[in-house]
Amino acid sequence: LESTGTCSISPPPPTPSPKSTFGKPHEIFWAPQDSSSRRSTTGINHKYDVNSRVGRDLMGFLRTMDFALVQQRRASRMDVNAVALVARRAFSFQSIDGRGLGWSSASFAILLQSLLSLHDEHGSKFHVDSFYPLQLVWSSEEFESSIDLYGGIVYLNPAHTPIQWLEDTFLKITQETLDTFAANQIQVTENKNKVQGAFGGVKFQKGHSCCHQDYHLFLARLAESPLSAVANLENDCETTTALTLENIFVIVEDSCRRAVLTPEGMIRVGAFMDENAIAHAISEHSLAATKRVKEEADRRRKCREMIDQAQWELGLQKVYRTSMVKSDQMVECLIRLLAMDQREQLKRNLAGNSLGIAMTGQFCHLGDDGSVVIPWDWR
Repeated sequence: LESTGTCSISPPPPTPSPKSTFGKPHEIFWAPQDSSSRRSTTGINHKYDVNSRVGRDLMGFLRTMDFALVQQRRASRMDVNAVALVARRAFSFQSIDGRGLGWSSASFAILLQSLLSLHDEHGSKFHVDSFYPLQLVWSSEEFESSIDLYGGIVYLNPAHTPIQWLEDTFLKITQETLDTFAANQIQVTENKNKVQGAFGGVKFQKGHSCCHQDYHLFLARLAESPLSAVANLENDCETTTALTLENIFVIVEDSCRRAVLTPEGMIRVGAFMDENAIAHAISEHSLAATKRVKEEADRRRKCREMIDQAQWELGLQKVYRTSMVKSDQMVECLIRLLAMDQREQLKRNLAGNSLGIAMTGQFCHLGDDGSVVIPWDWR
């Protein structure tokens, strides 16, 4: 050790005892915080809080909006519309719908290109020259059959290969398939007219949760029943002479066990309710439904007027709303928009663009078509 010099190294410092200046073992000591790194005490960080104005700040969003991205998304939407038109004409579909996928326009255009490639390569194998009047719907859901003979819908899953589309769907469509759908359409029209006439002109519509087959069976069951329950329906509704059953809409849903009157004045019934329950629901809710229908018509008229005014004063190309936004919410949103102090700056940022009004809880953002989408309760 002496020859190597190791013995000359000083020993390590001694371990501090429990009685040292550092205090007792496991004792917590709070170090002073630097004033420069201290968080502001004015409030909480609301970066991801939808109840704060951060994310709903319209002017803040417009100041940082990327106009190059707006042009890019507009171009992508025009491209996908052009490809969809070519595909619809190639297959002679009545329409092509891919909104349920939630894909961007650029991605959906690539999907349609694959469909066109399938037609170019295997179109000669089809059993029909035209798929009209069927509609093509893209969906990621799995169905018992990809061909709905009651609704006239052809379902394609984007996760499947073009060969699966060919073998599982297109090669199963024959002229008999088209004839069956046409016969179903004639039958459902006759049943609908018969049922609506028996119920005093009340209009029946299929709801979102009701499949086409259940809706057809619902109308067929009512049309074949004696409908004795509705014989005195008009007498039950004679409480007012101003009542017109023709303005009442009955929405047929699968997930409805009892009749419900919606705020818009529509009567929601279940697809498996009998004629007695339906007649009782119409008789019970007819007065309130008529009143709400008139009120909703006034709200819609006011909403259209505000949309026209906003388009004119702000130079907007289009103003639209999502399906969940109510008319009074749309009106309130546009009124606050036109009453802004910074309206000239707002006009410079929005002129020539489309404006979409979305439900609460969403942030200001760019839509897939390049439109400016804001929540109706923006700040």
